[in-house]
Amino acid sequence: MNIRRATVSIVLILLIAGLASSYQQVDDGFILSWGDHFIDPVGDVKDASNRLFRSCSEVSRVRQDSSTWNSISRQLSRAVDRNQITPRIIVTQGDWILTEADVPDAEPAIFLLLKSQTGAVTKATYGGTAAPFNEAAAIRDFFVEEVPDAPDALIKCYEPVGPPFAP
Repeated sequence: MNIRRATVSIVLILLIAGLASSYQQVDDGFILSWGDHFIDPVGDVKDASNRLFRSCSEVSRVRQDSSTWNSISRQLSRAVDRNQITPRIIVTQGDWILTEADVPDAEPAIFLLLKSQTGAVTKATYGGTAAPFNEAAAIRDFFVEEVPDAPDALIKCYEPVGPPFAP
């Protein structure tokens, strides 16, 4: 019995030492690393809890073959002053629109727009990558901070679909 306890204690000590040695401070957070593999424990927990506890009943995913998709695509192109922006996904809640899109001659981006009488108005744009942090959690945090009056469910129910935002 004492040998089991000693073995378990040694394994736990080695595990804790291994985790502590792989801890890295990066920007405003920290990550764990094993060789070329990174883990964002805070972002991963936030993303997992978001998926467990969010309610997406008020959020609509727009179908690509719909007139709404085409209308929003045109509004998006006008709102960001670009010619041919190609949405990958469009989700809406009330007058709010969140879309991940390919942008010609630029990196893909995620746009948060608000419909108005004159068309859609860009409230925030996310581009680039949050690597090595959890991309979905970083995107949601960004929009919550930038546009606090945006619907909570719209932000929580968005799931990245393409590179560099999704694996």
